Amino acid sequence: MKQHMSSWRMGIGAATLVCAGFGLAWAKPAPTPATRLEIKNKVDLAIPVNGMKATKTGVAGTDHKVRIDVTVRATTRSMLKICSGPFKVKVESTEDPTTGTWNLVGTAGIADICVGGAKVAKSEKRSFNDTVPAGSFRKYRATIDFLDQVNESNETNNVESIGYVAH
Repeated sequence: MKQHMSSWRMGIGAATLVCAGFGLAWAKPAPTPATRLEIKNKVDLAIPVNGMKATKTGVAGTDHKVRIDVTVRATTRSMLKICSGPFKVKVESTEDPTTGTWNLVGTAGIADICVGGAKVAKSEKRSFNDTVPAGSFRKYRATIDFLDQVNESNETNNVESIGYVAH
């Protein structure tokens, strides 16, 4: 019986230490809800790899009709449903990227992209049309959320470019 009581007391003592350890862990200040939202509950908009394409769709005289497709992908690390809210996509073109002169091809709006929970990524595609003279080179640049309407987790991945040669 003494041996049994001694084991029982050791068990109580160990349980007390474990509970005390948890009590110390509970005493740590938790991140504020705003900090957690700041880190986890943001959407990230990006143009994924191969998310921008320039395709010849026809000919007008000797000029090429070109369609520029831009895929916007929204991702999040949140288990909650997070929506981007409305934002715009802009495509510009230049014949000489070294001059810094870009001409607007067009803009298109995206009303909302919602991701989170079981759906960690979702994509939307917008298309733009341009005409490229035969024998010319065009560089296209797509910028998503160029008006900074969406508070993203990564604001550095919103621009992509692609070249097109009208042979």
